[in-house]
Amino acid sequence: MQVFFVCTPKVNEFFNMDILVGTQWARAAVCIVIVFVVVEIEKALVDPVLMPVIRPVLTWLENHTPSWLSVQPRALLGPVRRCINPVAGGRRKAQKAGKSLSGRHRQGNDTGAE
Repeated sequence: MQVFFVCTPKVNEFFNMDILVGTQWARAAVCIVIVFVVVEIEKALVDPVLMPVIRPVLTWLENHTPSWLSVQPRALLGPVRRCINPVAGGRRKAQKAGKSLSGRHRQGNDTGAE
């Protein structure tokens, strides 16, 4: 992208830029290499060094988080099931309570007749 914006004649005229000289390209390349090295060092240190320190803190936070704000799959499973299949969720609750659902819920009728 940078080469396109800098070296394309009409584009660099539009943005009022000049073509970069060798030292400017070298500065850009050094910055790219520095960022790459820093990111790779960070990736190498996060799992073995930082995560053993951070993981207990994150576990404590998750255990003290309200269920509606939790990111645990078990906390999300109930609302997702009700959203995907609301009738099945109601049927399970009715079966647990020992009740039967009306015909319109089982059949999908909108007439209201049971």
